[in-house]
Amino acid sequence: MASPPDGARPTLIARVQADSRIRYLVVGGGTACVEFLTFALLVHSGVPPVAANVISFCLAVVVNFSGYRWWSFAGDHGLRGHTQFVAYLTLALANVTITSAIINRLVELGTAPWMAKLGCMAMVTVWNYFILNLVIFRRTTGQRPAVEADHPAEPRDR
Repeated sequence: MASPPDGARPTLIARVQADSRIRYLVVGGGTACVEFLTFALLVHSGVPPVAANVISFCLAVVVNFSGYRWWSFAGDHGLRGHTQFVAYLTLALANVTITSAIINRLVELGTAPWMAKLGCMAMVTVWNYFILNLVIFRRTTGQRPAVEADHPAEPRDR
């Protein structure tokens, strides 16, 4: 990120745009709100929690993929868009399968469905960042993954 003039602090927008982790959280956070609200409305309407999880998760997949590909992890990717989408769908299916099983078990044990859903969403957030950044949206040769590129090494004294 370029230094602002006169030593001023960078604006919030500049900081968000400069760090893929923040961009990831912005896209994911917005989508998580939509996903959670959809889940809550469906459960409130009488849809079983596991079915509500699948429906709300599917809605989130489309929004997330677009935001991640074109903003959070933008760049020249090693995989073509179609291949990325298939890889993303594979990850999403693994996520929804794992989280549905966890939600089902936690609800059987007496956990409130919304609490089980939030816990699963937190777990998915962590592992997805690394899988998306380092595998699915990996940059082509010569470009570092966002984890490294966002924080370049300090210049060494000569």
